[in-house]
Amino acid sequence: MKYKLLANILSRVTTPSLTRRVGGGSIFFLLLLFFISCGPRENAFRIEGKLKGLQGGELYIYNLDVHNARFDTIQVKESSFIYNSECDRTSPFVLVYPNGTEHVIFVSPASAIEYEATASNLSNYKVKGTEENKLLNEFRDNIAKKNDEKVQDEARQFILSHKDSPVAVYLFQRYYLQNENIPEEDIRSILKELRAVQPGDHDLMEAEGSLKTIANGRVGTKLPAITLTTKQGKKVELNKLQKKYTLIAFWASWMPNQWQFTDRLRNIARQEPRYDAPVRSDLQVVSVSLDTEIYKWEGFVNVDSMIISHVCDGQAFDSPAVSKLGIRRLPAYVLADKESKIVARGFSIDKMQEDIDKLK
Repeated sequence: MKYKLLANILSRVTTPSLTRRVGGGSIFFLLLLFFISCGPRENAFRIEGKLKGLQGGELYIYNLDVHNARFDTIQVKESSFIYNSECDRTSPFVLVYPNGTEHVIFVSPASAIEYEATASNLSNYKVKGTEENKLLNEFRDNIAKKNDEKVQDEARQFILSHKDSPVAVYLFQRYYLQNENIPEEDIRSILKELRAVQPGDHDLMEAEGSLKTIANGRVGTKLPAITLTTKQGKKVELNKLQKKYTLIAFWASWMPNQWQFTDRLRNIARQEPRYDAPVRSDLQVVSVSLDTEIYKWEGFVNVDSMIISHVCDGQAFDSPAVSKLGIRRLPAYVLADKESKIVARGFSIDKMQEDIDKLK
């Protein structure tokens, strides 16, 4: 339909009489106005951002679809930016600031999204353009200034009140599936409610599948039998390592904080946080990348061949190590002792450092 309309416009603006009246430059301007007024094409979306107090800089954006991971850089100029990309369904993208602040924005095919934030108060931002963003704005307003316990209660109520919305799926992943402190029976209860209303949602189907194996990675259980092959071709049997402790770290080059995470791993593997410090004798660090493009992973790990055991099988979240250890998001880590008993696990870089520091 759009191209038929464009052809009709072309036929009109290129007639000799109209050309004489408006001129070639005006014809181009009319066509430009046409494309702008039509908005994003099918299966594409556009985010127009306004950032008060930030004249220029770089932001990052990635989607939460682990099977179609995308990581891009956004240039901010004169306190604004425009980001164009594609999607085939309503889904959340995450905008990341250099200080690590993350803002979730829902996009849909052919949607035009308006985003506004203030650099001095990044906790308060607004997104317009879809019903999902309106709901997420409402949820953020509801949890403002509430403690963690109240936030968890609010998330539960919000999910159950909007069970047919993609926002409910996102909040379920954020506050239930990714929360190590939530009992499994509570996760299953919420998941059952959502699956009854959204039986075809693939995120919920994957969550249901992951719950079948999540008990394998609980603190206090034994590491399952997992054999990995390092970049140098060496076989690593995770449940048969000889050092006092084993840290298994899961990450990917498309993570927004990949450099920070890999730097932390290098420091953890050494006796002191110096590049020339000797490797710790009591700790084995195994880095498991969920990259599907091996060359990107290799570019990150070439300098670590003598410090960390690096692994990447190109299977991303389909990797056996992921399913057997119940990994549900990135980054993630599992810490085990010499008897292969899991003593700690989590998703926070800082908590990983805290758990390692407790070993000293």
